[in-house]
Amino acid sequence: MINKLKPIYKLKRKTALKDSHITKLVYSRYEPYQLYTATSDGSVQLWLDDQKETFSKEPIKSYELHTDYIEELVYSESYFLTCSRDNSLKLVNPESGDPVTFLGHTDDVLSCDISEKHKRIISTGKDKTIRIWDLEGNLVHTLNKQTHSKQINEIKYIPLENERMITCSNDKKIKIWDIESNVCISELTLHQNPVTILQLSPEGSILTSCDSLGVVSIYDLESSSLLSTLKVKSECYQIKYNPAKFEVSMLTVNGILTWELTKKEYIDFIKCNGCNKSVISPDTMVTTFDYSSFGSSIFTGSENGKIKQYRANN
Repeated sequence: MINKLKPIYKLKRKTALKDSHITKLVYSRYEPYQLYTATSDGSVQLWLDDQKETFSKEPIKSYELHTDYIEELVYSESYFLTCSRDNSLKLVNPESGDPVTFLGHTDDVLSCDISEKHKRIISTGKDKTIRIWDLEGNLVHTLNKQTHSKQINEIKYIPLENERMITCSNDKKIKIWDIESNVCISELTLHQNPVTILQLSPEGSILTSCDSLGVVSIYDLESSSLLSTLKVKSECYQIKYNPAKFEVSMLTVNGILTWELTKKEYIDFIKCNGCNKSVISPDTMVTTFDYSSFGSSIFTGSENGKIKQYRANN
């Protein structure tokens, strides 16, 4: 059924970073709209946007930030934030390029997020702690008791209420936290296997999560109701919401699969080989993707440094 879907997005252009493994790719929702990539050698690249939701052939700036693989790359209106297997985080002003370094984790930092409004950064990872920082690199609080019993894979601010955050873990649980009191206020049991990834809709009301066996749960946080359960037959490596439509897309072994949240049906599939080493050659593995600011393009990054743009049919 999925293979019979009429493609909405078609390949428009591509470029590549030579001798690079792209680990994360994000497209800024703030002006000036720009594309960022992160690589396994610990660097970040900035690509020029010509206001037509495309990108330059070469990065216009590069930032040497970490000594190891970058696990996460997020942005705010004034900064971008990275975390790495070198146990650190870096907060960077793109114009100056000067990083603020955050030290304290004792193992790989797997996920991070920033609330510029509340001047706070949150991070988590293999050491099973949740750390809250100010924007100057100072540790404000550490949650290390009763967080999760196993590795924490993802942490996000809930956009509706930035005093709350959400985490998922290999202990099969999703938890919602109050940052002011530093306590867990809700625990969701949506999965029977380790929860590897989660993503929130732009307004923060819809949660999409995936476990290690490819079971995807779509959950309404406001009504506390499960909207859909999908079986995508592989672990999701990344989940992104279309900023312009009520759609969520998932990067799987075989490609990017898009689910329409209102109609509750699959509407698009971009076959881009996914990222399963046992299925395809490592140099073709797509590791990351994102929507452009207005949802008319999807960008992908891969282990061989290739960046591709897929444009929606008009």
